[in-house]
Amino acid sequence: MSAEAAPYLTSGINVFALASRSGNYEEGLRFYARWNGFLAAHPDILLRIDNTADIERAHKTHRIGIVLTMQESTHFRTPRDSRSLLTTSTTASAAAFRNAAMAAYRSSAVPS
Repeated sequence: MSAEAAPYLTSGINVFALASRSGNYEEGLRFYARWNGFLAAHPDILLRIDNTADIERAHKTHRIGIVLTMQESTHFRTPRDSRSLLTTSTTASAAAFRNAAMAAYRSSAVPS
């Protein structure tokens, strides 16, 4: 367990929700890409939460669950955008998603 992760792993809280505001679609994509990359870079301690089963998996595997959310809906251009942003991790192959997320993470400093 890393010293940075220890306070979260020992807090008794299994899942944290991270929220952001985005002024447009591109900012929303950057938020999700950066955080997805960060989560993919640390699979030993972090788990993206996409459904209720993931919450149980975070608890059982002693990882920190992260729910990615937005404060409003300005990042959607059309109703179709909600599907593309929210289903990226389930429609892409795991390897392709991880590679794309890692590339996005490397191109940014820290998730914002």
